[in-house]
Amino acid sequence: MKAVILDVSGVLRDNRQAIWDSCRRALSAKGIAVTASADHAYRLRGLTEYNLVENAIEAICALQDENVDVQDAIENPEKIADAVKKHPLPDKHGIAQDAKADFRRTDADHLASIHPLPKSRQALENFTKKYKVGAFSNGGTAFNRAWLSFHGLDGFFGAILAEQDVPRKKPHPDGIWACAKQLDVNPTDAYYVGDAQSDMIAAQNAQAVPIGVLSGAATKKQLERAGAFHVYADACEASEAL
Repeated sequence: MKAVILDVSGVLRDNRQAIWDSCRRALSAKGIAVTASADHAYRLRGLTEYNLVENAIEAICALQDENVDVQDAIENPEKIADAVKKHPLPDKHGIAQDAKADFRRTDADHLASIHPLPKSRQALENFTKKYKVGAFSNGGTAFNRAWLSFHGLDGFFGAILAEQDVPRKKPHPDGIWACAKQLDVNPTDAYYVGDAQSDMIAAQNAQAVPIGVLSGAATKKQLERAGAFHVYADACEASEAL
């Protein structure tokens, strides 16, 4: 293997509270109040169908309208699908765009409030000793670059790409292909490290090796079900094992 490509959210960055705060503000602006916790909302995004922000917020609102416990629904996804059919969220794409714009601010106070996950720097130091290192996330390009730079992590990467740089988001393979191309490696010679089912599926679609970590959205069972070659506690453990 010649390269490691990493997702950012849930692998290097702990943004579960910040992204949920942005979602709640966007919903509140439309007169919608939600009571789900940031952890439950983030865990919901570990499922492929609800990884995108617009689908996650629609599911949260629908489950609340149906009075269904979010954690119970995560373990029984058919309950989510049933709730969404009964309670579709008007203008979910517009609300999601507002939430993402709020979350992707690049002012220093906002960047400082969103911390790297523990041992993220050590993980990157370990990976760069053995592999070319890239990042691909469904998050915003400018925000990811600004956040990595603010926390002194950008220098580890030979490529940093996000959803705006490719035609299709994960679980499509486009981002991993583009990142591998910038690193000048074949995708089959790369690991893709992620925290959600969509990451594992994207890696397989790209013919990269899917590696799961438990520092973010999905459980070990969910990652394995989605095709993870191996699941580690976090990126640092993965960097020591691979």
